[in-house]
Amino acid sequence: MLNKRQLQKLESATDWHDFQSQFGFKFAKGRTPEEWVLVAEQLAENNDDKLPISTWLYKNGYQGLSQAMRKRPELFKNIEQEKTSFRTPEEWVLVAVQLAKDNDSKLPIGKWLIDNGYGGLDRVMRKQPELFKRIKREKKYNSSKEWVLVAEQLAEDNGDVLPSCTWLLNNNYTGLDRAIRKYPKLFKHIKQDKNWHTAKEWVPIAEQLAKDNGDVLPNFTWMKKNGYNSLYQILKKHPEMFKHIEQKDA
Repeated sequence: MLNKRQLQKLESATDWHDFQSQFGFKFAKGRTPEEWVLVAEQLAENNDDKLPISTWLYKNGYQGLSQAMRKRPELFKNIEQEKTSFRTPEEWVLVAVQLAKDNDSKLPIGKWLIDNGYGGLDRVMRKQPELFKRIKREKKYNSSKEWVLVAEQLAEDNGDVLPSCTWLLNNNYTGLDRAIRKYPKLFKHIKQDKNWHTAKEWVPIAEQLAKDNGDVLPNFTWMKKNGYNSLYQILKKHPEMFKHIEQKDA
């Protein structure tokens, strides 16, 4: 909980910038849900008695408050919050175009969108990718630890369960799927939907792996080393299903 000195600082903050300067990142991390209630009350007081929308919270360093509100909504029921205006998929396209324009004509990666309050845009892009196909996107290969953060966010958006490997591969999360297979210990705290692949389902997975590797499917040694042993077994049993995919020699 907050100590007496911290409470005095909280009460003396006169505006949003003053509030942030009083606490900053030093006190921003590791708050309890009860402590976030006091933060929310102060933010609301400085905003005509209404807590700013979730997008503002994310963009201004209050991700922890937003998370606390989702996990313990009963603590915040007496604090009125500004309502986020609903956007249609077509409206999200306009948002994406503007974000790309502000970022050297390339839309930031999914992790950036989630971290900066554009989770709705990220979700719409996964559900209706055809609407965004003309917008160039940044390409970045995340580290294994960065993929853990992405997995945690996806799980949180999906009832605390990470979508299946099939879903990840079909929704542009090939890198995450690869990281899970290569570093399973890093993801063991995240519950994942288990959806085992049929031989037919392995075909588009192999096609995607080839696409990510210069249109050539990695060799068997790579597959076994990177968690695709099941694909390796299917290739041996049903080579005719994969004959249209060029493959590196073992």
